[in-house]
Amino acid sequence: MATAYRDVLPAPVRGWVRNFFANIADLWIGANNLLQGKPADTVTDWARFAFNTTFGIFGLNDVASDMGLEKHDEDFGQTFGRWGMSETLGPVAVIPRDAIGPFLPGASDASPETQRIVDQEVRRIVTEAQGEVLTLLTENRARLDALAGALLEHETLDEADAYAAAGVTRPTTTLVGDLAAAARSKT
Repeated sequence: MATAYRDVLPAPVRGWVRNFFANIADLWIGANNLLQGKPADTVTDWARFAFNTTFGIFGLNDVASDMGLEKHDEDFGQTFGRWGMSETLGPVAVIPRDAIGPFLPGASDASPETQRIVDQEVRRIVTEAQGEVLTLLTENRARLDALAGALLEHETLDEADAYAAAGVTRPTTTLVGDLAAAARSKT
């Protein structure tokens, strides 16, 4: 089946399919980065999704990489790993509320002191993440305002105008251009 897919579809079309699903994955990757307390990566992932969905034609083209937005690779396993260890708490086991399950059967609820420490750790992590987000937004406020202003004025922007409005230098070669050239050569 995979061989037929590769033999029947030209490389640019396979690239568009790959990009489309990778674009959707950026939403989940961003959510995992948010849950891991990585606000800057979250903003990057969701910005990738927004740019690729709008300027990359529903994610068929990866314009975000061309703009210099890094592609991350996070999943729920990494998120669980992130929350499974704390400098203050040490290793943490997540046990079903009813304490019934394959691990540690009959375990009791955490003590009030442990609950207090967990609450403090969560508060610390959220406060740090909030600070990172505010810093990132403050540092990029002018770019965001310029892009929002251009979109309000024109409703839509082509790729070059979006780069210009955000004050981002457009790369000389783009995946979009490469794919378009490849598609034209097949016809």
